[in-house]
Amino acid sequence: MHIKAGGRLYCGKPGAVEAVDIPGQGESPRISWRAEVQGTPHRMLAADGKLFVVTLEGRLYAFGPDRLARPVVHEAPADRAPAADAWTAKAARILAAAEITDGYILALCLADPRLAEELVRQSRCDVIAVEADAEKAAGLRDGFQQTGLYGTRISVLVGDPASYRFPPYVASLIILGSPDAAAVAKDPALVKTLFRHLRPYGGTICLEVPAAAQQALAGLVSVGEFTGGVLRRQGDFTLLSRQGPPAGAADWSHAGANAANTGASEDRRVESPLTRLWFDGAFRWSREPGMVEVRVAGGRVLVQSDELPYAMDAYTGRHLWQVASPSRRGKLVALEDAIYLAGGRSCVVLDPATGERSSEMKFPGDSRGYWSSIRVSGDILVAASGNRLACIDRKTGRALWEHPCENAVDSIAVGGGKVFCTDAVNRRRLALKPDAAEGAATAFDARSGKRLWRIGAAGEVRYSESLDVLVVGSGVYRGQDGQLVWRGAGADHVFLVGDRLITYGTRGTRKHAVVTVFNLLTGEQVGSELDWWQRGCTVLRAGSNLLTTRYLGNAAYFDLATGRMTSISNVRAACSNNLFLADGVLNAPNLSGGCACNYMPISQGFVPSSASE
Repeated sequence: MHIKAGGRLYCGKPGAVEAVDIPGQGESPRISWRAEVQGTPHRMLAADGKLFVVTLEGRLYAFGPDRLARPVVHEAPADRAPAADAWTAKAARILAAAEITDGYILALCLADPRLAEELVRQSRCDVIAVEADAEKAAGLRDGFQQTGLYGTRISVLVGDPASYRFPPYVASLIILGSPDAAAVAKDPALVKTLFRHLRPYGGTICLEVPAAAQQALAGLVSVGEFTGGVLRRQGDFTLLSRQGPPAGAADWSHAGANAANTGASEDRRVESPLTRLWFDGAFRWSREPGMVEVRVAGGRVLVQSDELPYAMDAYTGRHLWQVASPSRRGKLVALEDAIYLAGGRSCVVLDPATGERSSEMKFPGDSRGYWSSIRVSGDILVAASGNRLACIDRKTGRALWEHPCENAVDSIAVGGGKVFCTDAVNRRRLALKPDAAEGAATAFDARSGKRLWRIGAAGEVRYSESLDVLVVGSGVYRGQDGQLVWRGAGADHVFLVGDRLITYGTRGTRKHAVVTVFNLLTGEQVGSELDWWQRGCTVLRAGSNLLTTRYLGNAAYFDLATGRMTSISNVRAACSNNLFLADGVLNAPNLSGGCACNYMPISQGFVPSSASE
């Protein structure tokens, strides 16, 4: 059932639309009419005495009170590619200079509609044009409608191109017609505004200006307000690119957030208050814990489930790629330059731009076990298989060292030139031999594999590289020599955030959650406990500024500085918590599959309100 209008319910299924009369007291519902459609109804709207139906396949139907013998059918305009001309060559030069193949292009003061046509025909990009003159904008729309490109690949907005309030990070490419691009290059406020629109990791402003005009732009970029700004000249174009992530942003690349397994994002960019950046309802993944893995790196959100691995743009929600999975359930690490999916007896390396397989690694030696853990730091990849720990050069695939552990490897953390691991507690062995060691934490030199120290400790291992301390079991130890710093850090869940150790647990039922913050070096409690009515199962995710969780069933976040809770109403945080703080965005892929609750089943991205200023 899609909507209720008047005394009827309007329903849809593949190939059909039905209207059902709402029954009165003691009556039964009755189908008043039924119509066949091509495709699957996706949205319905009742207005002007008609029912409008849009299908997933892109068809639009209008149903009225009178049945027509021959309903009016509007054919989609044909996309007839024009003959090559000067705009064909210019679009090719722009795309080559900017080095982009997909994303959104902002065309401000479009010089000629042919340029927009050629940009979309020669790439997978979509063009958003802004025109100050409403009459000219209407003419552009009519022209693009005739080519079949309007509304699918090209849109035209009316407004001031210099001040139009686009979302931050939206543009892979910005091009300018008139006013004179050379004058634009000398306008600090305008250049700053355009730079804010650029997508991190390569978004580019392309200006066709004389080489001399580039000097003025170079002076603006050098003042420090353009983090990641790179200025270059190619042919007739001056290009200002936004390289790398937003200032203060960080990846969520591993299980446990990073190679050091801190359990917390190091992203300092995401802070309260937040504003919605994008949303999309096209995909829905399982809500069950352990069924879905999410990583965020290089501006991409990667979702790995029993379905095909899926990548979306962290800044626009665009679908990037979906490929056949080499392993239905594997260990996943996502970096800006590579994706590692370890499952079974091999680790497959994927190209993050396309999802295509680029190489494959085997566990060193004669191990017949499955890859059970993987961490990547710099150029080294540390992995476990059964009771064996190995370090591999991830660029060459060459094994650097191996080490057999007494029991199966339980947890790994890498950082500060060291590798830390714990042996799993073998419960069966303890039953047969009560005096056997319950497990050990061991530190190795990351390059040589030399054992640095070993202590009796078991469980999850977390490492703070900035403070060189290790948290394992209920103790905090020095990373350099394994000496105890303080004891008593044990909790259901522990997170390392800067110089703080955050514990998370529940009281009574899973509905009542409690967070306590300690000084990581002294063990002293910092501030008062945070507690709230969580309602339902989930876990906590931590970041430098925020904690993400569930509050009264809704997705929510705590501001660590103020202790203030903000609820994202009618949005569910998944059982495994789908709120990831990374790449300057609060990423919320839709992990609500299997849930029938009345929450909005959409993927979303949120950014600090300051990103739009």
